[in-house]
Amino acid sequence: MSGWPGRAGTAGRAGLIAIGASVAGTFAVAVAGPSVMEPALPGRPGQPPWSLGLHLSPYLAVGLTAAALAAGTAGLVLVLRAVRGGWSVPARAVLAAGLLAAVALTLVPPFGSSDHLSYAAYGRMLVTGHNPYTTTPAQLAALGDPIARAVQDWARSPSVYGPLATAIQALAALAGGTSVRLTVFVLGLANLAAFAGTALLRTGPDGRLTLTAYGQLFARDARPALESLAQSQSQTTRHRVLAPRGSAAP
Repeated sequence: MSGWPGRAGTAGRAGLIAIGASVAGTFAVAVAGPSVMEPALPGRPGQPPWSLGLHLSPYLAVGLTAAALAAGTAGLVLVLRAVRGGWSVPARAVLAAGLLAAVALTLVPPFGSSDHLSYAAYGRMLVTGHNPYTTTPAQLAALGDPIARAVQDWARSPSVYGPLATAIQALAALAGGTSVRLTVFVLGLANLAAFAGTALLRTGPDGRLTLTAYGQLFARDARPALESLAQSQSQTTRHRVLAPRGSAAP
């Protein structure tokens, strides 16, 4: 494709359209409300994140999710091939589109996993005087806590996250109170802030940077961080396995 710059541009634009369709499909599944792909978020009516409560059938929810994933994958392949052919896109346009998509997806519930319910429970433990590293959501739920009762997976697993993540979870729990919905929304705002901050730091002063350069920057900066995280997780796991077992925090 490197010898056909016109085709590279066509492929790149097609890829961006496919990625846009992927974002739209993802938003559609999320805004539709609880389904086989999206756990319910208990909370007062009208609280963010917002959804329509359409109760999609399992087939439709899974089908839309699969279509969105396929479109995103195809779009990414097309864009990367176009970049190899010499095509580029203004970094500010990518930044603006990415931020708009991130904001839109923050306003609707997360789906595809119920891990965010566990994060809310870990933060709730800290603000209610429990140790999230020795207490499980199931133990907190047994005390009648409404946040912990919403946990679906990992109910019998204490937190394995570091102090920064735990502090963010606790801040979300403070803001959300007894509302799972609002707590999850605040966690989403924290994710949005991290995404936006990283994107803004990576926007070049000339306002134009190829997608390949973005990938190189990520690969260069992410590898040491990921290696450090893996070592930290390994040490934490080894400490928890070797440490004497005691009773859960009150």
